[in-house]
Amino acid sequence: MSALGSLELLAAGFSASFGVEVLPPGAAASRSLDTPHKLTIHDLFHISHAMVPREIPETTLSGEIEVNIRSMIGTTSVVRIKPDQKISVMKRQMSRNPENLKFIFDRRPLKDEKTVEMEGIRNGGTVYMIDLTKDGKSGFYEMDTSLLARQFDYDFTNKRDGNDVYMRGEYRYYRPCGWYRYAVAVTDVYRDNNWLGKHGIRKTTTTGEWPVSYHGTKMRDKDAVIRKFRKGHANEYIRGVYSSPSLAIIDEFYAQIFEFKGKKYKIALQNRINPDQGGARMKIIPANQTEVGAEYWVSPMENQSEKVFDVRPYGIIIKQIDVQEDNSTSKRSCIIL
Repeated sequence: MSALGSLELLAAGFSASFGVEVLPPGAAASRSLDTPHKLTIHDLFHISHAMVPREIPETTLSGEIEVNIRSMIGTTSVVRIKPDQKISVMKRQMSRNPENLKFIFDRRPLKDEKTVEMEGIRNGGTVYMIDLTKDGKSGFYEMDTSLLARQFDYDFTNKRDGNDVYMRGEYRYYRPCGWYRYAVAVTDVYRDNNWLGKHGIRKTTTTGEWPVSYHGTKMRDKDAVIRKFRKGHANEYIRGVYSSPSLAIIDEFYAQIFEFKGKKYKIALQNRINPDQGGARMKIIPANQTEVGAEYWVSPMENQSEKVFDVRPYGIIIKQIDVQEDNSTSKRSCIIL
């Protein structure tokens, strides 16, 4: 029996993607664990959506580097620290109670006794900060059922669109054929619901609707997602949240692979993007200026404190993969990235 559609599978995918244990609803109580943090919509996507720096900061005269510390509510602080200093020093810069913090880098927890350099953190890198539970050790999340809108889940695993063309927000929409989509509860979360368009299967766009893009959590790695331009400024960097209308590219390079009950899966995120290019809310990097053969869409203005949400999640997609696909993806990634 396929695990696709189960909350246990979804929790396992979150855990692999974010580097912190995420439990399905009710699991904490059954394991007699301390009261967990509830994983909300904003937690979910602030963990995954990295604001890529425009340029690497200069190292100070004293040898310090700058490290971005990103919290679960989307705020980012900058600390200056020497590469030979320990992670515990960096924690003390962030809190009077450093024992209640957990730092995540490249989807793995950092060890207090190791140095910044030993953990592979370089100038301009981003570390994710998680507040631990009361025991100071657990640091896990539990999925909140209000995060999801199960009535809008859709099984695309056996769908094939062929030459059919679907549109969303005046841009072509590539449906996640081959994947199972878990719907995120986003109705009435923002000022209006026009950005979602009308419910149901349709090929045309509606007034005020935003286009669809995909995001793989490996896009948090600046070196993996930033591409040198083949034209214009050779090393131009753009600060923003990166995604692509091409699910094929996300599947090949950026979707997180994880295991669940002896089988392998991939997980990625489905978003709606503010299409306002004139207002600098969206920048398109054309396919011929990237090294992945598809467009990048960059949303430079996401800011929760200012209530600017130009990247709006509305789906989580998962598919089962076989060993052959896993090995093929790994080889291609090594060559191109």
